[in-house]
Amino acid sequence: MKISFSFGLLVLLWRQISSSFIDVTERVGISAINGYLAAFGDFNGDKQTDLFLVTGEGNNLVLQGKIVNVSPIDFDGDGCLDVLIAAEPQHNSKTEKNVTVYVYWGNSQTLDGSDFILVMKDQPLVMESKRRFEVQRQTNLRKSSVLAPVRIPHSNAFLDLNGDFTADLFVINEQNQGEVWINRKGVLVHPSDDSEEVIKLPKMVKDKLIKVFGQSTFVDIDGDGNIDQLLPVCTTDYCEESHLCVYSSNKTMLSNDGRPVTWQFIAPTNQTSSLFPLMTIRTGDYNMDGFYDALIVLNVKETGETKFKRIAALLENIPCESTHTSCFGERTFDVHWKELPTLEGAVVATFFDLYENGKIGVMGVTESLKNGDPQSVEYHVHALRNDLYSDACFLKVIVVGGRTLTSCENENLPYGVSLTGPFMRYTTTSTDGKIKYGNAAQLSQSAYFALQCPYTVFGLGRTPNFVDELAVGIPRSKGSSERKRVWSSIIPNSQVIVVPYPPDSLSSWTAKLFVTPSKLVLLTGVSLLGICVFIGLVIMLLHLKEKREDQREKRQDAHKFHFDAM
Repeated sequence: MKISFSFGLLVLLWRQISSSFIDVTERVGISAINGYLAAFGDFNGDKQTDLFLVTGEGNNLVLQGKIVNVSPIDFDGDGCLDVLIAAEPQHNSKTEKNVTVYVYWGNSQTLDGSDFILVMKDQPLVMESKRRFEVQRQTNLRKSSVLAPVRIPHSNAFLDLNGDFTADLFVINEQNQGEVWINRKGVLVHPSDDSEEVIKLPKMVKDKLIKVFGQSTFVDIDGDGNIDQLLPVCTTDYCEESHLCVYSSNKTMLSNDGRPVTWQFIAPTNQTSSLFPLMTIRTGDYNMDGFYDALIVLNVKETGETKFKRIAALLENIPCESTHTSCFGERTFDVHWKELPTLEGAVVATFFDLYENGKIGVMGVTESLKNGDPQSVEYHVHALRNDLYSDACFLKVIVVGGRTLTSCENENLPYGVSLTGPFMRYTTTSTDGKIKYGNAAQLSQSAYFALQCPYTVFGLGRTPNFVDELAVGIPRSKGSSERKRVWSSIIPNSQVIVVPYPPDSLSSWTAKLFVTPSKLVLLTGVSLLGICVFIGLVIMLLHLKEKREDQREKRQDAHKFHFDAM
């Protein structure tokens, strides 16, 4: 296999938003690609996010085997993006499932051959390699089962989970427990059995035993400033009963049951291919209201139909109402599977800032049979533009390494490669005078086609205020002080590029601000121009009228009979 780079209408409580996304696959030039999306990253340093695609006819890298994951990151610290590729044999044994990892070194133009090859039991989680972490030494020889084997497939993550702005390590084990290795002054400390840092995932939902676990996703789902864990689960083997659990510090659960079965998650045993874990939630604020929405692949059934079809669905984060039975932090999800009709047969769907304007669209991958042959599958990449009109504001944040090649002599130097694990939080004041928070972790997960973007787009809602504070923290190494800095009074609708370099010299950290005018600015300009034109026309008409009056008065004066002249 080869790899190449390459206004809403309310009808009987049904919220129709089917016109929000427009398929622009042909316009962006990827309609002819027979392959699947693997990762995002700025490979050539032009400050634009590139796509990493796995195809059958690529001309950049050729590997013998099935590519199961791609992770772009700067491994050697030269400021250029390198690529980690995880591959499996075409006919991998179900009992002995090994993954071969290759690292290809990039120079912003090409990739050099891999001299780093490693055989592993599962796909690796990529962490920032230049922070010199130290792991507290533990063994699994005790009577305690704290160090249970890591679950395969895993959904491990590298992000701040206790609010100190330095990345911790989340590991999911075979006992379906989430181990939180807290970063204490640069040392990853393993939790004890009775510690609060052991997240015991549920065994029962609605008094029913959970039989299928999906992949964990970490996001502040209710906008309270704390990271929550999203976990899709099923209480039946084929996910006829599907639930979405949400965990934070109080381990509260959100479930989406109690309704007719018109949609359901897709269990691994019901997948046509094991390449993509379909019970994976990917998040992003598509309507910029300040609350993260989600995308997931579902089996759905139209009214009157008997068969299910697979399609990518939008889970819109909405306020809870009296009709909702399952809520978390006064928020819940509303399922829209008619929002992305071109993604029928999808295996992947994720949010992506397609035009680099802070308005996130959707990238998806669909699967179909080649010439009707069930043994031959082909994939197609789709790009969907977000056409939802909103006067809400956004804040886009990118945290990069700051290292560039010494051979770069032009003025347009690249900023560097996006880091893994940075934590960011903004504080602002809403229109009703309340303090509003939002936080996120950059590139916290990398295995099993996590498809996280190398940036974060915060929706600010309809606010005329500045962002009061933007705090950014990066992972600490042993012996280092807190690596965190705060910037004040950030203009909304802007892109902030944070360069935390050198890591331990906070005064040297820089933040570059690029303001993106919103449609309101254009509409305001057009309105002002229209008013000026209207006033000009009125003045011109009045001037012409006065001129005609003057001419008439002159003609009348010329015909007057002057008695004084007699």
